Amino acid sequence: MNETTSTPLPEPSGASRLCALAFSASVLMDLARKGHSPTISAILREQPTGIMPRSATYADIFESCHALMWSGYRSEYVYKNAIARRILLGRHSLQNTRFLTEFRVADCKADVVLINGTSTCYEIKTELDDFERLARQLEAYRRVFDRIYVVTFSGSVQRLSRHLEPDIGILELTEKYRFATKRPAISNRANVDPLTIFDSMRRSEYTRVLRDATIPIPNVPNTQIYGECRRLFSRLSPEAAHDGMVRALRQRTIPSEVLHLAETSVPSITAAILGAPLSASDARRLTRALTQALQ
Repeated sequence: MNETTSTPLPEPSGASRLCALAFSASVLMDLARKGHSPTISAILREQPTGIMPRSATYADIFESCHALMWSGYRSEYVYKNAIARRILLGRHSLQNTRFLTEFRVADCKADVVLINGTSTCYEIKTELDDFERLARQLEAYRRVFDRIYVVTFSGSVQRLSRHLEPDIGILELTEKYRFATKRPAISNRANVDPLTIFDSMRRSEYTRVLRDATIPIPNVPNTQIYGECRRLFSRLSPEAAHDGMVRALRQRTIPSEVLHLAETSVPSITAAILGAPLSASDARRLTRALTQALQ
């Protein structure tokens, strides 16, 4: 297979692999609630002596880890954060767009979903991934989302262009840390499956969709409510089910303190902040923790 390839990344070091762990929700929760993180301490032990100044803060550590990953270990998080920075904050607003990660669809989990006036799914395929599950993942996402993109690196663009169905869009994360649209996604809203949408939502969300569609919620025991609501949901048209889902998911609340932190904190942790279950008080404590010197 003769394909254009990107400049190969260097073999990742143990330190750069560890850096990927820094951007987990558990690390942010540790910093917010304990003021320190064992994972960050472990990463620092792997760094070459003197790589960090004695006055380094937790914010400095995150920025350094992200830079190290960009140069040698472009894990899924690097792509997720690029979507958060370049697409979510660059083109939309945190006030009217929801940034969802690992969103369950059938037996798959969509890497990133943006919910605003419609739904857009981003499936990430990095230099570290294979493509064995991609066809099954995309088939699942077609049952729920309006627009679907595969987000990838330059070396896989030609291969994807040849093999993906024409409705699937392709985004390339370039060496300038920007996205190039290699192929736009085509609207899939009329083809979604109401039952798959139903199974991807919380009870409060699918009951909201039914009420919005003026379908009364059955007065049945709790043990039967799921089955009865699912039966009623199946009667919705694909468009009504999709649009109801969009309205319901946009109602997922995020404390204003968390949104402010995501917009104003160090750029490397935007996606991590939006993906962590942070409360308003967690966000305030995390803000303070990020400015603390480690030594």
